[in-house]
This record gives sequence, structure tokens and C-alpha cells, in this order.
Amino acid sequence: MKYLFPLLFITFASLGQNNQPTNNILFGQTLKKDSVIKEFSILYGLLNTFHPGQFMHCDKIIFDRCYDSLSKSIRADLSVPEYYCKTTFLISKIKDGHTWAGNSEFREALKTRLVFPFSIYKINDNFILSKAGSKDYDYLIGKTISKINGKTINELVSNIKSYLSIEGTNETAINNSFQLFPFYYFLIDTSQTFKISLIDSLDDVQELTLKGIEYGTYKSNTRKIVEPIEQSFKENIAILTVNTFNFSDYEYKKINYKVYIDNFFKQVSKMKINNLIIDVRTNSGGAPEISSYLFSYLANKPYFYFEYVGIKYKKAGAWKYFSTDPQDIYDIDTTKFKYINNLYCETQTDKNARWWFKQQNCKKKNYQGNLVVLINGGCFSTTGHFLALLRDNHIGKLYGECSQGSFYSNDGGHSFQLPYSKTLLGIPTAQFKMRMPNFSYDSKGICPDIE
Repeated sequence: MKYLFPLLFITFASLGQNNQPTNNILFGQTLKKDSVIKEFSILYGLLNTFHPGQFMHCDKIIFDRCYDSLSKSIRADLSVPEYYCKTTFLISKIKDGHTWAGNSEFREALKTRLVFPFSIYKINDNFILSKAGSKDYDYLIGKTISKINGKTINELVSNIKSYLSIEGTNETAINNSFQLFPFYYFLIDTSQTFKISLIDSLDDVQELTLKGIEYGTYKSNTRKIVEPIEQSFKENIAILTVNTFNFSDYEYKKINYKVYIDNFFKQVSKMKINNLIIDVRTNSGGAPEISSYLFSYLANKPYFYFEYVGIKYKKAGAWKYFSTDPQDIYDIDTTKFKYINNLYCETQTDKNARWWFKQQNCKKKNYQGNLVVLINGGCFSTTGHFLALLRDNHIGKLYGECSQGSFYSNDGGHSFQLPYSKTLLGIPTAQFKMRMPNFSYDSKGICPDIE
């Protein structure tokens, strides 16, 4: 189970300035300086001990300087948001989408607070009002926003981006994060009304004043419930929408993924459909078994999945007891592992190796027609592996935005909890790299053939 890929957790973090009374639970001085400094060093130790991709996108010197600067900046007791911002700022330096921090007290307290009533979406250099938390504002969806309460949207987003854990140099994942834009903006401006500036296609400016909406209401009104996998047929086009590769979602819906995928391609063959669209937009990952099974219907030759699964530490020591499941973290016998990319790696060693190290076969009746795959910045983790298989084997055309995921990912299914603030951390304990010796890696993600 520790090798399964959980769904991507969205990292909630931003720089906070506020107008609320100091006795508010979110902003009162509730965390003691000495305890915070000690706990901050625990966070640093956990990252250094376990994170297998800690220095893939951030030099160690830069990371250490960031930690030292943040630690020295703690000169007084901190509010929950202030401490939260420091932890997420440090975490974001790693530039790994699987690394996150969460605080249940924080989220609970926000439910009844008034927030900005829209999510936003970046298209080129513009930010668009995307989803409205109230039907009263639906008529504004699609409008380009330039200012909120006197500050430019670019200035606001620039502040927020420093606190987002996005993979490498990817830019499109910001749209996935900003589905919860009201959360981030709340930490910058706690106003209950919002004066916004909108720009039309002729560069004319329209100014409006919006009322805030409770965060809990916003989330419930903008949340879309989807099936794990869906299909439709339109004339000579088949559409397979794969919203997740996560096992638990299929089990909850009582969907046998193998039977579902088998039946779909049988129907495509029966109807002699020669045009297939696979939509994996905002699929944040899941189990490699499901993505590999789907790919086996698209592949035209045998293929391999993982090259290695690697971990950073030899012995976890006392650090593992900060894990919510310390019994699942084991010291390793380094003689049984290969040392690759500064990691102790499990690889294909014998006939008893895990399935993902062995050669995989394509289906005898594989799909051979035209294939278009729809992607965006929400494609992550295992979905990145699926897209890497397509790209590496020159199968189909990718339409949309650069994915956040690629031919590797860091995870392992472990969570850790800081002892004083009770902040829950997602810190990867393993790295999973695809067996693709000629793959051309781009830190921006896997970019589309047609944007």
C-alpha cells in the first residue's frame, strides 16, 4: 500500500495581512515563539531525512538559506496563519507537488468567514473569473479581472505563487490551485466586500463592488462531483473521460476498472470507431495499475513501467515517529538496493520483482485509430506517467496545457504531524521513475502538441 499514489492534496498557503481583531482564533498570538522555533527545526529535519526529490529543483544552499532566514524571522509568538505561511514557504522551495502542509483548525475556522466569491483561471497573461460561489454572480463568469481592492491581480498572484507547491518550473498547475482562490486571497485581504476592475475586449474598464460569500458555501457551490471514469459516443468519435486513477474511488463506486476499460474498447471496436478522445484533465493521479492497464490498449508494442522506486534514507531513526503510520517506515539493507540519483533504489532483480519492473504487453486487439488526449495543469502523479508513456512511444496527440506531472513522481503515501502546532505534512518518502532512457524531461511538465 505504501507504493500507491494518493490524490494530489492542494497546498493551502499564502502571505497574510489582516484587518481582523487580534483575538480572532486565526490571527491571535496563539503559538509560542520558542515552541515554534523548535518545531520548525523538526520540519527541516523531516524534509532532510525523507524527501527523495528535495534538491531536484532547488539547490541545497538556497534551501538552507531559506530555512535559516525563516527561523531567524521568528522573533515573537505567531498566529496560526503566520506560522502556516512560514511552513508552506519553506516547503514550496522544494518545488514538489506532493509536498504539502495542512491545518484542520485553520480550514474549520474559515468555513463561516466571508471570502472573495470567485475562483480565477489564467489564460496567457490574463486572469479570468472562473467559478462563482453564488448564482447571483454567474453573469460575470468569463470576465477578465485586473484589480481587487486597488491591487493588481498580477501583484496578488505573484505574492501567492511563492507559497504554492508546484512541480519544477510548471506554470499551468496554478489554475488547479486557484480553484480555491478565495482561500488564498482571504489571507491577504479579509474585507467583506470587494471592489473589482474588469476589462473587456476593447480594454474598457468596468468597476463593480461584490459582496463576500462564506467559504464553506463557496466550496459547496463550486464543487463538482464526477464519476471516476465516464464514456460517451458521438457519431464516429468515442470519448473516455478518466477523472482519477485512484483505487479507492473505483472501489467506492463499485467499478471494476479492468472490466470497464475492456467493455469500452470492445464497444469502440464493435462500432468501428476510428477517432478516440481520452480526457484526463485535472486527473491528479492514483494507482499505476490503472494507468498501465489503460495504456495497454493504446500501445503497439511491449513496454516497461518503472525503472526504480528509490528512497533517500538508510535509517529513519526517531524521525519516523512523527509519521502517522511509523510502523510502515522501515530501515533498509543497502546491499539489496542500487544507488541511483542519490537514492537507494529497488529495481528489477529477478522473476519475483514487482509487476511494474517487468515487461508489459499491449493488448492483442489494441486501439489503432486516431487518438487525442486532453490535458491541463491538473494532470499529476500517475497521470504524468500515463502521458509520459504516450509521449515516449509517440502515440496520439496531446491537446491543452502543460501537465504538472511527468516521467517521475515523489510520494510513498506517508503523512507526518508536527507535535506542537499539529500541522499535518505530506512529505514524500519514495521516488518513482519511469523506465524511459531516451525521454526528454522538461521541468515545465509534459507540454501539449497543440496548446
